[in-house]
Amino acid sequence: MTVTLTTALQATHSATPCTETHSGCAGDAELSLPLRLDNGRTKDSRMDRPQPHDSQPTQDELKAMYGAIARARTAYDESGKAGIAATIQRNGKVVATGENEVHLQSDPSRHAEIVAIARATAARDDTDQSGCVLISTLQPCEMCLAAMRFAGIARVIFAATRARVAAKYFVFGQLSLTDFQNAHDFTAIGGVAESTILELYVDDDA
Repeated sequence: MTVTLTTALQATHSATPCTETHSGCAGDAELSLPLRLDNGRTKDSRMDRPQPHDSQPTQDELKAMYGAIARARTAYDESGKAGIAATIQRNGKVVATGENEVHLQSDPSRHAEIVAIARATAARDDTDQSGCVLISTLQPCEMCLAAMRFAGIARVIFAATRARVAAKYFVFGQLSLTDFQNAHDFTAIGGVAESTILELYVDDDA
């Protein structure tokens, strides 16, 4: 089991130019990079293909995160959508994306992660998404963690963490992320670029 929190570090995009427009990225940008809490190996290159238990996000995963953050901010201002976005990535390539459609579809199950997983399974014509990575602007709720594991996804990266957002985003207060990992091992990397999106999730009345 790998649990990784993050700390803000200064980094540049000079080595891997970012082609997406997003908040918090212009030349020298502050990226939230992980502070490792496990005893796993250190990767020689962040551009290497991620393995499920690698405890650092790759540059491709960071790029996908900033893309999701941009989509979340756009969705936040759209009628019927909440400002939460998710991406399914495989081998550094985006397979599918999704935004929260609970109110748009009058369906409490249409969380951004569920939408993205459904689109990924349709795009690949396969319910088994083993080897894929789930990237979300908000720590996945209990339903989305279960759906992720049913789909075979063993790696999740998210921005805003449960400890810093409104309580409404989680139903089972007694269950922590670690409880889910103890029950079915997977890697979770949280707090990535959290400061760029956190404001959308701190208000219980939003």
